[in-house]
Amino acid sequence: MLAVMFLLGTCQLASGVTITFDEFPADNSNGSMPSSRYNYLGVTISGTDDGSTLGGLSNGNPGNWGLEGTNGPFFSGFNGSSYTNTLTLISGGSIYSFSLDVSRSNGSADTNTFTIEGYTNNVLTESVTVPLHTINEWTTVSLNSVVDEVKWFGTGSGFHPFGVDNLNFQIPEPTGLGMLLAGSLLLMRRK
Repeated sequence: MLAVMFLLGTCQLASGVTITFDEFPADNSNGSMPSSRYNYLGVTISGTDDGSTLGGLSNGNPGNWGLEGTNGPFFSGFNGSSYTNTLTLISGGSIYSFSLDVSRSNGSADTNTFTIEGYTNNVLTESVTVPLHTINEWTTVSLNSVVDEVKWFGTGSGFHPFGVDNLNFQIPEPTGLGMLLAGSLLLMRRK
């Protein structure tokens, strides 16, 4: 009975997280997005290059990106030749069912590619690379592995900007349901 109570008490349910970059007004400027911007969702997004939240065509298209967001007018734009963005959970733990939308933007070549990588304990566990052929043609890229860190970056010769949007992933969270069930079992046993 104690083993059952322990298992129920440590049950975790998935919590879905979606970042559309429409949660805040667009920065529309060069320079990394504040890494603490999505702390309220339990995540940190840090970058080595641009990654600001930018307005798409439906919001005036500052910067001539040639992009519209996939889930609202904003997207996160990466505007340089060397950059990696990293998503981690503030409290540590696992990230699973991770996906995002990506598109090539103005100023890039149709030979550019985009890669997302999943890491567990600083070890690469999965890597997915897709070509970016048409401007404003968004592709969904997904990881199948359970990881604790996700990185994404573009590759190409010279200047190769791109946009990402609609980040979706699941994170486990402790739930009171397991504790409630364990408590109920304990009360039933006492009766």
